Amino acid sequence: LDKGELPTFRGMKLSKDDKIRQHATQQLRSYFRLDFKEFERKFKINPKEYFSTEIEFLSEMIEDGLLNLSDNGIEMLQGDKATIFIADLQAGYLLNPATNLKAFINVTQRSFDKKYVSADYEKNTTWLNLGFRTDLFNNYSDY
Repeated sequence: LDKGELPTFRGMKLSKDDKIRQHATQQLRSYFRLDFKEFERKFKINPKEYFSTEIEFLSEMIEDGLLNLSDNGIEMLQGDKATIFIADLQAGYLLNPATNLKAFINVTQRSFDKKYVSADYEKNTTWLNLGFRTDLFNNYSDY
C-alpha cells in the first residue's frame, strides 16, 4: 500500500522443516514413494532419523502390505489385495406379454478371501430375491 499498489500476493517464509515436509508430501502424492537418497542430497539430512517418529506410526500399514520400507525409501503399494468372488443367477418367466409382467428369482453369492478380511466381517453372503417385474411403458418398434 505504501507503493500505491494493492497487495495481491502474501508470501510466507517456510522453515527448513516446512520445506522438507512439503517435499515429502509432494513426492508421496505424485510418485507414491520417498527416495531417501534424494532427501540426503537435497536437504543434507538422514531421512530415516528425521522421520523416525512418523515411520513408527507406519508400522501397521507396513504389516498390512500397504507400504514398503527399505534402506532406499518408502514406497506405497497397491493396497487392495482382497479377492472377492461374486456369482449371480437370475431366472424369470413371462406371465403377461401385453404388460411384460414377469415372475423372477435371483440368487447372489458373495465371498471374500479370508486372508485379507478382518475377523469381525461376514465373509460369505447370500441374497435371495423373489418377485414380479413389469414395464410401465412397453413401447417396442421394429424398424
